[in-house]
Amino acid sequence: MYYSSGNYEAFARPRKPEGVENKTAWLVGGGLASLAGAAFLIRDGHMAGDKITILEELKLPGGALDGLNVPEKGFVIRGGRELEDHMECEWDLFRSIPSLEIEGASVLDEFRWVNKSDPNYSLQRLTQRQGQDVPDKALLTLNDKAQKDLLRMFFSTREEMENKRINEVMGEDFFKSNFWLFWRTTFAFQEWHSALELKLYLHRFTHWISSLADFSNLKFSKYNQYESFVLPLTKWLQDHGVTFRYGIKVTDVDFDIRADRKQATRIHWIENGAEGGVDLGPDDLVFITIGSLVENTDNGDHHTPAKLNEGPAPAWDLWRRIAAKDPAFGRPDVFGAHIPESKWHSATITTLDERSQIHREDRQARPVQRQGDHGRYRDGEGFQLALQLDRQPPTSLQEAAEGPDRVLVLFAVRGHAGRLREEVDAGVYGRGDHPGMALSPRRSDGGRRSNCPSSQWYSTVTFWPST
Repeated sequence: MYYSSGNYEAFARPRKPEGVENKTAWLVGGGLASLAGAAFLIRDGHMAGDKITILEELKLPGGALDGLNVPEKGFVIRGGRELEDHMECEWDLFRSIPSLEIEGASVLDEFRWVNKSDPNYSLQRLTQRQGQDVPDKALLTLNDKAQKDLLRMFFSTREEMENKRINEVMGEDFFKSNFWLFWRTTFAFQEWHSALELKLYLHRFTHWISSLADFSNLKFSKYNQYESFVLPLTKWLQDHGVTFRYGIKVTDVDFDIRADRKQATRIHWIENGAEGGVDLGPDDLVFITIGSLVENTDNGDHHTPAKLNEGPAPAWDLWRRIAAKDPAFGRPDVFGAHIPESKWHSATITTLDERSQIHREDRQARPVQRQGDHGRYRDGEGFQLALQLDRQPPTSLQEAAEGPDRVLVLFAVRGHAGRLREEVDAGVYGRGDHPGMALSPRRSDGGRRSNCPSSQWYSTVTFWPST
């Protein structure tokens, strides 16, 4: 294996591997990782699609890229990935996947045309203290000490940042800067998150610094990412003969572990309550998505808060079982065992209220983030809420559901949801402080949907117990 970059490697088609016609592939998980893996096996690996099987516990593909119209509840979009020019592997893949709407165009063509015609930028990047503007919001406000902390982290080795939290290596001046405010509300960082992760993000997204104040680097698909990416990719895979098996909960994988190799010998699963599996040989390839961003999310409704679901968590438990067999398989609890510090919640708000509508010509909206007041909390921690009004409609089903001029769908996300009970009980934030969303009085570290001030709004608040 070797690493390379550039058009020289990306545009050249790989030769057909010797013996590929005798191989089969099993992909555990039906999210974007498995879908992309299957597509690359077909396009670049010259593997026949009917030799590929994707095992998924849910009843549909896409993983964290979902988008559903739930009767009586509205549209449910748990989240999406932030996209930009340099998602090299993603755009390399989707240049080969046909658009579902535009004949002769690829998904990448469609995506680029949409963003060239309607480039993204935020009209109001941040507000604070109930709608007040953020001072010097066009500046990063990094003083000399904060700049030194930032450069020290950037040029540090990976080993120097391992097993440390951000607040263990960065000073208070850094956390008071607009740079940190912009960065954390873009990439969902908290002070207690991994210092190494922040360092790697700084390397990966350095080119974003000039646009942190207006989101002009961000790009968005025409519809939600489930419809814009998952559905066309799934259709392409099905057209090539890939088998999708839903309702399969993979529980373990056996390995023959030797000094010079580790070979999977059997996949164990549960289907319809019955144990099953498949034996594997030397010509079977196994690709496993380890962990999950959205596993164990729990949705409530307008009247019932969802409950925390801390486990069992099949994807994380699978990784734990595999990791217990050999240290080379990673340390899952570094990522999945800190629910109190990693949980967060999102909301999809669907409104039919004409008072909330914007003019048809102005429906190409922009993301807005709202920053709460740091001084209003007993523990000194600030409330952060991101409100995102993407170009409408965010789903092709929206127009058919109620007509294009009636429905408006917003997305909101709040990081670190652990203190909602204290905040609500203390009366720190009331209904008026959460535009279009009211917090349920019951504390929940899992997922829930809450009521909204207007009875004509559907609100879906989902807590994600682990990231």
